Amino acid sequence: KALRGFLGLTGYYRRFVKNYGVIVKPLTDLLKKDGFVWNEHASAAFYELKHAMSNTPVLALPDFSKPFILETDASTQAIGAVIMQQGQPIAYMSQALGTRNQALSIYEKELLALISAVNRWRHYLLGSHFIIRTDHHSLKYLLEQKIWTPLQQKSLTKLMGFDYEIQFKQRKENVVADALSRRRGETQELSAISIVRPAWIADINESYEKDPKARELLTALTVNDKEMPEYSYSGGVIRYKGRVYVEEIGR
Repeated sequence: KALRGFLGLTGYYRRFVKNYGVIVKPLTDLLKKDGFVWNEHASAAFYELKHAMSNTPVLALPDFSKPFILETDASTQAIGAVIMQQGQPIAYMSQALGTRNQALSIYEKELLALISAVNRWRHYLLGSHFIIRTDHHSLKYLLEQKIWTPLQQKSLTKLMGFDYEIQFKQRKENVVADALSRRRGETQELSAISIVRPAWIADINESYEKDPKARELLTALTVNDKEMPEYSYSGGVIRYKGRVYVEEIGR
């Protein structure tokens, strides 16, 4: 009962706390039936949450004369988002995924993050144009894609009535939403890595945006790559039987 009371109090202010949903997951797990076994993870989460509640950043107040920007992201364990104006955060959203949603594809998790953020802040967004930024490239063409899954159908229904545009943002630039979706203490094999990225890959990525067939392939491969075994998508490049797919000359 004491834990429920503590989480009820802190949960009231969760929109002011960055990464709230991920921080409290070890504590909410204790509320499951026959699951209350206090351990080191719970103790660490308890003190981290106390610190976060007493050191929350100063957030901006919404200005309805200016456009809102949503940045969303998803990881294997959680989804996260931030709503802001002119680079200043107004509120945060961070939510741990249940077992069922953890089994979703990467595309579906990213879409779930987008829809959850719009639904959370619909009172800010209705009646005005706003921008959604995501580091998942195929979501940029959400309105042009064929509906492959029930989640897509449900999501597009929830977006009806909103005036928005979706922009692609590189993961390295999507730092806030990316951090909100990352599980605290998630094990990383490398703390830093440097790679050479050939310039021709960027040219190919740009050509895909102008190629309707490439956009259709990106959507299909992201949702279910098993249906198209001859095609693959990795490192930002579509391949057909191992060969790089490029836009047809003269199209």
